[in-house]
Amino acid sequence: MRITIILFLLIGINFSNAQTDFNKEIIGTWKLSTQTKSFKATDKPKSSSNSVDHAADALINSDVLLSFKKDDVLVMTLQDFLLEASYTLKNNLLTIGLRKFEILKLQNDVLTLKDKLTEKNLRYEYKRILNNE
Repeated sequence: MRITIILFLLIGINFSNAQTDFNKEIIGTWKLSTQTKSFKATDKPKSSSNSVDHAADALINSDVLLSFKKDDVLVMTLQDFLLEASYTLKNNLLTIGLRKFEILKLQNDVLTLKDKLTEKNLRYEYKRILNNE
């Protein structure tokens, strides 16, 4: 019984540390590198470096830089235009305004997101261009 309790405590500590690291890892400036549509086993993946399906979406565009700050502020930069928004990160769910993204990968300089609110199954891969601002 004691061993079971100790194991649960160790697992809980590991998960809380992983969440803290996750919040720290996203800090920095990111640029969209590829957009991929999820596919079935019989389909071929379709990738593009520019957003075709979200041409009117300012958030999903290869020209927009996303800068995640420590105080849960996201600064979106397009040339000389800056827009600030708040974001929340809970487990692997990133919320920016009304948009919700599942974080599929956040390692080193790669951030992979999946849009949770649309049926298009689009995945976005971002590359870090500036670290820990």
